[in-house]
This record gives sequence, structure tokens and C-alpha cells, in this order.
Amino acid sequence: MGIIKYMLDKLGIYILLAMAFVLCLILLYYLSYKLIYKKLIKGNKKLNFIKTFYIIILISYLLFIIFNTCFKYIPGMHRSMNLVPFMSYRQAMFDFSNIGMSQLIFNIILFIPIGFLLPICNYRFEKWYKTIIIGLSLTILIETTQLIFNGGVFDVDDIINNVLGTILGYSLITTILSVVKKDKRNVGYILNHIWPIITTILIFVGLYTNYNTRDYGNTCRPTLNQNVEDVDFDLNIKLKDLNYEMPMYYPKSYTKKEAFEFVHNIYSYFYKEDFEIEVIDYDTEMIYRVNGGYINFDRLDGTFLFSQYKLHDKNSIVYTCTNSELLNVFEKLDIFIPKELEFEEIENKILFGELKLYKSGNNYINGDIKIEYYKDGAINKINYNLVKYKKGAMKKLISEYDAYIKLINGKFINYVNTEKATNIQILGVEITYIVDTKGFLQPVYKFNCKIDNYNKKIYIEAIK
Repeated sequence: MGIIKYMLDKLGIYILLAMAFVLCLILLYYLSYKLIYKKLIKGNKKLNFIKTFYIIILISYLLFIIFNTCFKYIPGMHRSMNLVPFMSYRQAMFDFSNIGMSQLIFNIILFIPIGFLLPICNYRFEKWYKTIIIGLSLTILIETTQLIFNGGVFDVDDIINNVLGTILGYSLITTILSVVKKDKRNVGYILNHIWPIITTILIFVGLYTNYNTRDYGNTCRPTLNQNVEDVDFDLNIKLKDLNYEMPMYYPKSYTKKEAFEFVHNIYSYFYKEDFEIEVIDYDTEMIYRVNGGYINFDRLDGTFLFSQYKLHDKNSIVYTCTNSELLNVFEKLDIFIPKELEFEEIENKILFGELKLYKSGNNYINGDIKIEYYKDGAINKINYNLVKYKKGAMKKLISEYDAYIKLINGKFINYVNTEKATNIQILGVEITYIVDTKGFLQPVYKFNCKIDNYNKKIYIEAIK
């Protein structure tokens, strides 16, 4: 639902503009037919309103695509090319973020109307390959134009997505026609046309379900495989060929009701007068706005960004010098601050506190807090990225030796520049934790290395 809402928010204004443009074209075409063709030329051919409507829709949509892709300048974009197929798929499915997945789905949906409308507008495009050729030609034209004139990216994945959208549009209209036409209304014929839609939906749903039903996320980006073919490895330690078990650590997640109550408590402390909260729901990512401030809240781990730009008054929270007084303020706000955390002033009017994988009993505390305040001491912004993790399920790990095999094959979690490296010495290995794409603490192997006399750390996935 979050992905769908995100896309609708992004596309809303374009949909309204497109509808207005189409209505104007229909009106213009109708007036031309009535006033010019019928009155002036004295034409006697009847207008096929339905077919004309589809042609106008197709032309309008083609113009919409061309102007919004070929001639739309995006600041900060530089000419580049991606010729590796399905790279954007691997990146988007790394964490299934709203932005990554919506971009993929958007590029597919963008060309569905083309595959849908072409066979209706002209019988020649009832041949599937002719429709696909038009879709392929158009997307190559767009990508090339973006690269040459707009300083954009030529991405082979955009071509794949657009062609897939054309196929799905063709599949949809031919399936509908198969159902409507009595002479072609049989199960075999319908399945022959609808299978691309079913297959695409099943693949996306399967991948999404597989990721969301696992009790841990991803740690290694698919683009991060290191090239270590020309590197010599020196193993200076003895590796254990034993399989360990280590626990996962999970953050406290919030229901939408709990998140709202948490946010309401903060606003109640800041704004003594009546206030109304506007809720923008992106599923796990929530935005709560009031007149004069907002809170971006992540329900997965309770991290948030609070900012108030309203003129503060005597009721505003005031910055105090001692750590204990700050802890008392946050206790009133029901914001968790461990006693071990010490704040320091890193810049003028900015306080900062950090705990990196701090072990507290059976729990871990990881993250930081940044507080910005005005000249008179009233708090302006709280960037709360501190997460408390509770011990969870035990996971079987690969052995140190198996992790080393991954290392010499370049399967690192973190980026380490090995392009010019000639030698990597393995000085030590231990199990530690990193945050995965679901916000969980996941056990990994940390190898202490020396890469051409520079001390580096290389992290390797540990879960079997």
C-alpha cells in the first residue's frame, strides 16, 4: 500500500493535466469535424467517435511521454549509461523501498497504455510483434534523446521495463477482446493472451513475499561484488571450521496507533494550545504535520525527525547545560535516552550524542541523536536515530573458514577499494553486528586486514 500511495502522490498532478489535455483535444477535434468538415467542406462521412477517442488518447499519451522524458531537465543529472540488465531490479529488491520499487513499477506502467491502445487504433497492431516493435523503438528513442540532449541516463533496464509494459498492455487488450468476442471465448485462447500479466504479477508478489516473510533483511548490495582476481591473500591466523549460533537483535516496532500516540505526546508538550495533526501515511514511514512543525516517523524502529519552525514561546523546551537535565526533558517526552549517552556541542547551537553497538544487558543500543536549538535555547530540531534492540531468534552461522572463502571471492558487505590492491593480509576475525535492510542487527564476520599496508575492515555475511 505504501508503494501505491507513493506513486499516486507523485503522479496525481500529471494525471489531472493529462485528463485536461485530452478533453481539450476531443473538443477541438469535434469542433473541427462539425465546423470545418461538415459545414465548410460539406463532408458526408460519419465520424467514428469511439475510434477517434482512442486515437486522441494515444496521441495525447505519446506527447505526454515524450515531453516528460525527453525534454524534462533534472538538476544534478549527468550523462551516463547502464548497460547491465536488471541492475535496477537487484538494487530495488535489496530493501524493497518505496522509491526503488515505485520507480520500477512506474516504468512498466508508463508503457501499458501504448500496448493497450495500438491494437484498438489500427488493426495492423493486432500482430503482437508489431506492437512490441513500436514500444521498443519509442523507448530506445527516449533513452537516446535523454542521453544526448538532456544530460540524462541511458539505462537498459528502462528499455526492459518499457517493453514489458507494452507487452502487458497488449496482453490486457487482447485478453479483453478474447472475452468479448464469442467466437474466441475459450479458456485456452484467453490463457494464451493473459499469461504475461499473470507471470509478471506472480514474480513480483513472490519476490516481495519472500523478502517480507524472512525474519532478517539483506546486508550486501548486489552491486558490491569486489574484483580481487589480481590480489594475493596472506592468511596470518588460524581459522576455525566450526559452525556457530548467534542471536538476531530486533528493534521495537510501532503500530500506527502507537506511533500516533507517541507523536501526539511530543506535540502536546510543545504546543499548549489546541492543535490538529495531519497524517501522511506511507505504510511504515509516517509524516505527522501540525501548523508550525512536522515529525517524520519510522514505525519499524521508532527513529524520527522532529522540526518546529513556528515562533516559539515561553512553553517551548529550552536547552539546558547538564546531561541530567536533558535526560529529564526527554523523559517527559517519553523519548528513550540511555544514561550512558553523553551529549556534546559539535557546532554552534547543535548537540550530538552517539552510541555504537553499545551492549546493555541482553540488549544493544545503536545510533545517535542530534539536537538543534535557537539562540534563546528553544529546541528547533530533534534528529533521533537511536535504536534499542532486543535479543531475538538464534541463527546458524557459516564457519570462519567459509567466511574466508567468501572474502577471497570478493563477496564483501562493505565497499573496500581493491582495484589497485596487490596484497591483502588477514590479521584477525571476529563476529560482530551490523544493521540490515529491515533495521535488525544481524551477525556478520569482521576481518581485520591490511591492504597494501593500510589497515581496513572487511565484513562478510555470516547467516547460513
